Amino acid sequence: NGWTPGDLLRVSHPKPEDEPMSLAMAYLTSPKSERGRIAAEAFDIFRDFEVAMSCTNVKDLLVIMKRNPQITWEMIPTNFLNEFAVWNLLVDNIPMTALVRNLSRFAANDFFKNNTFKKKVIDKLESKEYITRGGMHPFKVYLARYAFARGRGASSTWRPDRDVAAALDEAFKFSFDNLKP
Repeated sequence: NGWTPGDLLRVSHPKPEDEPMSLAMAYLTSPKSERGRIAAEAFDIFRDFEVAMSCTNVKDLLVIMKRNPQITWEMIPTNFLNEFAVWNLLVDNIPMTALVRNLSRFAANDFFKNNTFKKKVIDKLESKEYITRGGMHPFKVYLARYAFARGRGASSTWRPDRDVAAALDEAFKFSFDNLKP
C-alpha cells in the first residue's frame, strides 16, 4: 500500500542494538540526513545500491555488481531484469526462493540456451545443501515445478526446459528435509 521500509521504521520506533544498526536505520528513514550520508559512506552496499538504481546502461550496472556481490535482484532497476548478463552474475549468490521464482523469467528470455547458465541453475536445484539451506517447503517446490512445466503465467509464456524441470523434481525430494514435525 505504498509503505517503504523507512516508513515502517519511523512508525515502529525500534531500538537499534548497536551503532551499525543505528546507521542502517538512519539511512532507511532519512538517507539525505547527515547520519544517512554517514551510513551510505560506511556501508558499501548502500552506496552501491544508490549507484545501481541510477544506472542508465547495463555495462555500468555490471561494474557495480562485480564490485559488490551483495547486490541482490531486488536492488536491480526493473528495466535490467531481463538482461542475461545481469542474471548471469546474480545466479551465483541467489537464494533458493528467488531462484525458483525467476525460473519462468529465465525460460521466457531464453537464458537456458546458454549451457553454462543452465548448468549453474541445475546444480543449485540438485544440491541437497542448497535446498536445505533455502528452507523451502515441499509444497512450494511442487507448485513451482507445476507452474514451470505449464509454460505460462499471468504475464508471460515460455518453453519449459526438461532438464530444469527434472532438477526441480530433485529439489522437491530434497525439500522434505526442511519439514519439521
